Amino acid sequence: MGVSRSTIKRWLNYLESKNALVRIPVAGKVCAYALDPHEVWKGYNTSKNYAAFVTKTLVKQRR
Repeated sequence: MGVSRSTIKRWLNYLESKNALVRIPVAGKVCAYALDPHEVWKGYNTSKNYAAFVTKTLVKQRR
């Protein structure tokens, strides 16, 4: 991606502080990240209840 790990971490923290990103603990220090549905659907509030989000997340833990 051409950016350092600290840059990614800094932007993740920034987006989380703006409530645009939700951190989901998976195991130990491993986290998954998702866009905050309230922010994503802010302009489409009437359709939010009918939105379906299906995802599969695979996580490889460092040893």
